[in-house]
Amino acid sequence: MRHLLRPQSQIGVLFRILPCRSSFLHLSKTIPSPDLTHDTLRRRIERLPVSTASVTPLLREWCDRRNRPAHAELRSIITSLHKSNRFSHALQISEWMSDEKAYNLSPADFEIRLLLIAKIRGLEEADKFLDTIPVKKRDFYVHSALLNCCNSSSSLSIAETTFQRMKELGFAANSSDPYNTMLSLYLEAEDHDMVVKLLREMDRHNMVPQGVAFATLLPSFAIGSVPDSEGMHIFLNKWGKKIKPWATCFYPACLQLRVGSRVRGLDLLRRTEYLLDDGSRARMYGLLMKLYCNEGETEDVYRLWNLAKERGISFDSSTRSEMIKAFTSKGHLDRAHEVLQELDTGATDLGLQRRHLKEAAEKLVDMLGKKESKWGSLTHKLQKLVEDEDDKEEQRRKRVAEAMEGRLNNRWNPKGCLALSAYACAQYVEGRRDIESAANILRLLSKEEQVSYVMDKRRLSLKMVEAMRGGGYVGGGQD
Repeated sequence: MRHLLRPQSQIGVLFRILPCRSSFLHLSKTIPSPDLTHDTLRRRIERLPVSTASVTPLLREWCDRRNRPAHAELRSIITSLHKSNRFSHALQISEWMSDEKAYNLSPADFEIRLLLIAKIRGLEEADKFLDTIPVKKRDFYVHSALLNCCNSSSSLSIAETTFQRMKELGFAANSSDPYNTMLSLYLEAEDHDMVVKLLREMDRHNMVPQGVAFATLLPSFAIGSVPDSEGMHIFLNKWGKKIKPWATCFYPACLQLRVGSRVRGLDLLRRTEYLLDDGSRARMYGLLMKLYCNEGETEDVYRLWNLAKERGISFDSSTRSEMIKAFTSKGHLDRAHEVLQELDTGATDLGLQRRHLKEAAEKLVDMLGKKESKWGSLTHKLQKLVEDEDDKEEQRRKRVAEAMEGRLNNRWNPKGCLALSAYACAQYVEGRRDIESAANILRLLSKEEQVSYVMDKRRLSLKMVEAMRGGGYVGGGQD
């Protein structure tokens, strides 16, 4: 809460009693010991067990026996309970103050209650409560409280409605906070068109984006439904010094390529390489490689590949497959051959790398078979690679079958090639329909193994999936 900005003198008094919300995390939860000679309402309430359903009877009893507690005293009690995470009791006192009709509640009182409702009853109830607040009491801070709750809960729909209200009431024109909150929500929702729209509005109001990295906002100009070259240019002119140099080249390059300015885009991509730092080079090399492949710039592909090898940076199977396609399309068969060799010798994730290798080889064999005879040697190699993989898969399936019957004992470890083990088990079950045997072999897989990526309907038999759902396999690392 930012009540320090309020001009009212009574709010200054309140804020000396009600600290900022960030301090809630640091207050001791120790309940003071009772002092019967100087008992106060605060002490009576703090001594109540947390499990007490309601504090309302105590408030009524206090009013019957003594004077009605002052407004400031109740605010202080609510703050204390909030800090002690006794939100339900704090909300009950806030609601009791309203029901009594004896207190002149301020916007700050309604803001506190809205936050408590959001915490206890949920965001939708807090949104409904906002509509019940007297119009004169619904100030900037009350609306901001609800908007911040939306941000914490990642609720875009209620946030959009609240933000629109704030704009209509003129609350958003003089503060960038609502815009910054909406930027975070739209980025999370990957709604880049709205990110660009808000950034342009903020520029007209001379507002500074805060709470979100400028480099995170920049890509929205390039990947929205309509590329916005002008908006990106304005953004870079204002905030370019706050963005890493490589980003100021890379994202404009993506935009230029998307709008068809190929020469300019490629020039910016090449300049990006020289601006990369050690922390971003490995990830950015992969992105640059894919863009070079998409544009058919095989010389850049080959050059960047060699630079990556010098720095110990490797590419995943998907990127390497793109490299093979790019080299092959331009007739650079020797380079395609090099990538294939690296794929074959460097594959470590058999469940993913081998699959990409096989799929890429099959596509290339089909394509190369229609080309000139000078490509015959590479075609033969690729065909042999596919056949070898088929033979190996058949061998693995046979070994799994033998392992299920206890003939290999300790000579085979299914955790060594997890994806192929699961796939082979599925194929075995389809032939034998022996669910219990498959379950036994799968139990050898440890709980720590990441099996989610092999549970794929394209690779794992639907029969196996149904068998496991039906109780044939319950997981575990039991032998």
